[in-house]
Amino acid sequence: MIFFKKQFAILLMMAMGFFALFGRFINNAPLKDFLDNKATQWYDIIAGFAILLGVLNLIKLHTNKIAYKKKNWKYSVLTLLGFSIMV
Repeated sequence: MIFFKKQFAILLMMAMGFFALFGRFINNAPLKDFLDNKATQWYDIIAGFAILLGVLNLIKLHTNKIAYKKKNWKYSVLTLLGFSIMV
């Protein structure tokens, strides 16, 4: 079961990376069309979800740290303040 949690994800990302890399060096019209149009749209969608999950995790982690006054909770206030200013 651990294979699907770590190794499978790593192998999948390596395969996609090599696929995109080889697409730049191999002169094949359907492959170029896929990489230039469809794949970049999927990469943008996946990146958007990754950013959303990262933001939600940052907010959840630091608000819990502030709410329960865990060690160095004051730095979490600065982190959330800096994040909100950045946004």
